[in-house]
Amino acid sequence: MKVKEYIVQELKKGYMGFVRLASSKAVAQGTSDEIAYLMSFPGNDQGFLKTLNKAFPERKVVIYYTEACRLEAEGLSDVGFVIESLAASVDFFKKVIPRLASSALILCDNYFAFLGELTLPKTTQVIQLWHANGAVKRFGWGDPKTSQRTLEDQQRFQKVYNRFDRIVVSSDRMAQIFKASFHLAEKRMLKIGSPRIDNYFKEDYREKAIAKFQQQFPEARDKKVILYAPTYRDAPLEEPVWWKWLRRLDEETVLIYKRHPHLEAQIATSELTDNPRVMTDMRGLNLQELLISVDCLIGDYTSIPFEYSLANPEGQLVFYCPDIANYHKSVGLQEDFVKWSNEACATNLEELLELINRQESVSLDTINEVWNQYNDGQATERLLSYLKEEALG
Repeated sequence: MKVKEYIVQELKKGYMGFVRLASSKAVAQGTSDEIAYLMSFPGNDQGFLKTLNKAFPERKVVIYYTEACRLEAEGLSDVGFVIESLAASVDFFKKVIPRLASSALILCDNYFAFLGELTLPKTTQVIQLWHANGAVKRFGWGDPKTSQRTLEDQQRFQKVYNRFDRIVVSSDRMAQIFKASFHLAEKRMLKIGSPRIDNYFKEDYREKAIAKFQQQFPEARDKKVILYAPTYRDAPLEEPVWWKWLRRLDEETVLIYKRHPHLEAQIATSELTDNPRVMTDMRGLNLQELLISVDCLIGDYTSIPFEYSLANPEGQLVFYCPDIANYHKSVGLQEDFVKWSNEACATNLEELLELINRQESVSLDTINEVWNQYNDGQATERLLSYLKEEALG
């Protein structure tokens, strides 16, 4: 083992050792009545936390957030939620870990490394509310990079996966992916649908979202609205799609480019700003609100298409994947992605524009049948029932 790698491994051991020690002491002092929510994905909540708070008025819901969700957590703090930062600090080990370890229930939206060594009361369940109801990219044991990691790293990964008592899923297909990716048994899959998806089934929510879009995007009225929301890449595409679109959008089309937070530097801001039919500002709408008014979604390896199929089941879905071979090799794609996306998948700009103009689309009905199997607008109620009867009963 190289010196640098040895030092990294020792630092990880030290970090996990402090987590184990601090949590063990807290558990010895008893369990609190608090419900912990580990938040790392902005916008994943979609109102569930407020509903959870109302459903358990006798308990305190505490939000533990990463830096990516700081603003969202602070907004929830303004309406009465207790929030705690997960940033590494002395307070993290002295205050945050002990409080978290004594929780009666832990809900989370992602992989959190410290969960693998977090000592918890035997009655405390950890429930994974994953940030996507479908998967294109591989993760966990399916990620090609995992096999290249050290045995110690792999063992730490599995400890975290083993910590999830239940994983909330929206379909049998997603359950299969979690079982393979986390090496977990079928009994840990909670097939009830995703609470964050319920909004698409609420007519009042949809009406308000449409009205908000029309107010904030008046230049899109009576035009075809295209949303391009690419996934994160370590390096920009060789031929960024927005360069040529600027000159080829017709007068009846507007393009909304949703920047990934880590891709800001890749945008030619001046050219985008100069074109009135290309917009990069969400103007106060969250993605869920925006999708309802999108006529055509251009996807690649993100999970957004699995929501768009519910947000606008009559819409058009195409894929733009010019780097699919390299992406599959470096990051990994689910085995069936190429097959089901092939109905309308472009590998260059000309193919993409042709798909859009011909109104070709991946079947949204098929996506809903396969990936939104248990999403019917009642997922929140089913989860709350499970929490009352099983997790907190």
